[in-house]
Amino acid sequence: MCEKALLADAANMQIKQRLEELQMQAVNLDRTLGAINQTLNDTGDLSIPKAIEQTLNLKSKIDEIHDVQRKGKIEHVNHDMQSCFASDKENKDSDSESTESPRYDFLN
Repeated sequence: MCEKALLADAANMQIKQRLEELQMQAVNLDRTLGAINQTLNDTGDLSIPKAIEQTLNLKSKIDEIHDVQRKGKIEHVNHDMQSCFASDKENKDSDSESTESPRYDFLN
């Protein structure tokens, strides 16, 4: 169980690092979009709206990844909690069975 928890923690750290990278990219993307919009306003070039649309699509995909990662993390925590509770219950059940006094039905 500890091995699984360590592996899960390592995976969570990798996901968290990747998420931070994607968030930084999203911030840079917002800055880029602002610059592109300013350029569009200044020049009136019609090819820039396609680039803006593609960039906005990329940004929405990054946001979707962020949401999926957040939901996955919540599900992971819930699963771990349920596993721990189930494991604790099994341990208590096995402890109570082992401490019961033996029955001697043949004496009756």
